[in-house]
Amino acid sequence: MNPPEPYVAQPATLATATGTLHGTLLAPQGGPAVPVVLIHPGSGPTDRDGNSPLLAGKNNSLRLLAEGLAARGIATLRIDKRGIAESAAALGTEADLRLETLAADAAAWLELLRRDPRFDRVIVLGHSEGALIGALAAADAQAEGYISVAGPARRGSDILRRQLGPRLSGPSLPRTSGSSPRSSAVSASGPFRSRCSHCIGPASGRTSSRGSDSSRSAQSGDWPCRS
Repeated sequence: MNPPEPYVAQPATLATATGTLHGTLLAPQGGPAVPVVLIHPGSGPTDRDGNSPLLAGKNNSLRLLAEGLAARGIATLRIDKRGIAESAAALGTEADLRLETLAADAAAWLELLRRDPRFDRVIVLGHSEGALIGALAAADAQAEGYISVAGPARRGSDILRRQLGPRLSGPSLPRTSGSSPRSSAVSASGPFRSRCSHCIGPASGRTSSRGSDSSRSAQSGDWPCRS
């Protein structure tokens, strides 16, 4: 049996209308095609390696995950979200950012991977809020698999109220009557946005018309789902 091809880290880029998104591809340089996993980080200013300036030190959790998968013959692409780390310049207007924007970015990354002959299957792995985004992207791009790591089982709007409500003074977070399970009731405008964007970052707290419930999004796909 031939030894596996060495896995090499290399920069990856994705051009968008507002700028270039960046990531790190860890993949073999030869040999037969292998599965590839898009690793999507969670909320706030979390970068492709799983580190955040809001937390002391570096845990490198997503980088270690990628290296662990490489040791088992699985390639990975871990990314900096729009507006974060090396992808900061692609943010555009933060007030216009939605979960759909991030899901479209993730789906575009998946399409890029699908066109690469080194890979025979594309899979999405999302952590925390990344699981919400990953579920949408997996369905839109027809990924062969979806993995939720600590993905929320509640609507994004409910989670934001629970997490951020105690930090806010004045009126409570807005609620929208009659909202469906696939809509978010939180608006990222006015004092809410100005006082909370520093703690949730440009990847969270955005109004969404779909996809704020990862369990429903996951059920909409025909691919294997692991949580």
